[in-house]
Amino acid sequence: MSRGLSAFVGREREIEVLERTFIQARSGIRVVDVAAEPGIGKSRLLHEFRQRMDKGVFVLSGSCSPDAQQTALSPFIEVVRGSFRVSAGEAKKSVAQKLEMGLTTLGLHSFRNVGLLPHLLGFQGPRGRIGGA
Repeated sequence: MSRGLSAFVGREREIEVLERTFIQARSGIRVVDVAAEPGIGKSRLLHEFRQRMDKGVFVLSGSCSPDAQQTALSPFIEVVRGSFRVSAGEAKKSVAQKLEMGLTTLGLHSFRNVGLLPHLLGFQGPRGRIGGA
């Protein structure tokens, strides 16, 4: 039990589903959608799950609020913003630099990714690339 947190009980089924999906992710990417009413313990469930995972596991997470229900791909936009430390309203040049550096670090730098990610964040991608002019 972590300092400041009460005992984690009664969520064995949910943890089991997350662990099973994690095992399946070893053979490919998996997406898990955790949805419930506010205050039900979604963040705590995910915290406990992450505590049980091996070190060095790469997990992306995003969230959305009821206000974002009309925004297509909102959770994925949050994943990209969080993973590359991009703030809402940040300058295009700064965002482009963060995306370039992050994709290079992850070994995911490609013509396609450099074009798609800015577009997902509401920017026009580099000229001549997917999503660019």
